[in-house]
Amino acid sequence: MVPEEIFLKQKCTDEVQWPDFHPKKLLKNTPPLIEPEGTPVTSVHQEVVLMVGVQGSGKSYFAEKYFAKAGYIVICNDKTGSRDKSLAAMKKALGSGRSVVVDNTHVNPEARQKFVDIATRFAVPCRCFVMATSPGQARHNIVFREITDKDHVHIGEPLINGYFSKYKPPTKEEGFTDIVQVNVVPDFKYEQHHILYHMYLVSLQPNA
Repeated sequence: MVPEEIFLKQKCTDEVQWPDFHPKKLLKNTPPLIEPEGTPVTSVHQEVVLMVGVQGSGKSYFAEKYFAKAGYIVICNDKTGSRDKSLAAMKKALGSGRSVVVDNTHVNPEARQKFVDIATRFAVPCRCFVMATSPGQARHNIVFREITDKDHVHIGEPLINGYFSKYKPPTKEEGFTDIVQVNVVPDFKYEQHHILYHMYLVSLQPNA
């Protein structure tokens, strides 16, 4: 039902364009966190992990929850200030024997290659974790973050559309030892956030 039907008791005559992401389906059909299933998230051996995904896909959440807690150094251009500074931080971490996860969008091979090259130079295996987040779920995540965290930087449509127009999926030919798919399976500290996330947060629009 749409608001006109609920609050005004009026029948909606417009064809409604529903969002392509249905948050309630996550409650009924929760996907496995990792595919292929059984793939270990972290490694006991030194490695590099490159995250790949659009803004709002859950990369940072996943990197902090699983890799940072396992002792990996999390490197992100947004935090270092530039790709060159991220590359320098990566070299320093690998030189000290630490594992590294690089939390950038890594939209195409060109964006990924320098990080893969450094892993190769240090003779450290490099895996790629790809966020299987649809554009609809990314938009939903962004709205959720802006509601629950007023300090979060706004991410507009141009950034999302720009990512998907440039995106090229990673391949092992780029130098990855493994490519893993990550499904966004959020959990929440507060029940209010759990309820909010499973509501439709992206505006509905009538078809023109």
